[in-house]
Amino acid sequence: MKCNINIGIRCLLLLLGFLAGLPVYSVEPQSFVLSADILYNDPHDFLGDRYSSKFGAGVSLEYVYNKHFGFLSSGHFVRFTRNNRKNADILFYNITVDGLIKYPFTSKFSIFGAAGLGLYLWDSENAFWIDGRSKQASDLGYNYGFGMRYKITEKMSAELKYFHHDVELDETENNSTWNEYGLGLRYLF
Repeated sequence: MKCNINIGIRCLLLLLGFLAGLPVYSVEPQSFVLSADILYNDPHDFLGDRYSSKFGAGVSLEYVYNKHFGFLSSGHFVRFTRNNRKNADILFYNITVDGLIKYPFTSKFSIFGAAGLGLYLWDSENAFWIDGRSKQASDLGYNYGFGMRYKITEKMSAELKYFHHDVELDETENNSTWNEYGLGLRYLF
């Protein structure tokens, strides 16, 4: 029995479009957008009291299904520095896949909301929750966010965005969360 994934995606988008009141049929050619991001990360909960806010970077690839829907795949990096302690940083690489709902206000300006799951790879020097040992692991987490985009040219656009990340680190009972504020430069191809 053959499974046509395109039919599944169209059914999911039809349901989301019905709930959001947006048209879901793809009337324009489908395309991809590559984005380079500069990120400011602010830790909370388990990380918040112990680590400082830091800048990070990342790249994103968006599959544009139509002007209202798409899928976003991102790879981001941040190193949080431990407050008042040397050689105790924690480094995160996260790879996320999100569903994206967009609403264009004009031909140049739009807003979006996104949510999805991710794989969070982390490396900690002197991890305080495992008796100061170094630790490398990967854990699943989730994220959600929103943002706005402004089209500079036919192919180039800029975006401001906010994402919240939540992941339970290996060997802990606590969720590690942080807010990510980003500025991206996007290229349509």
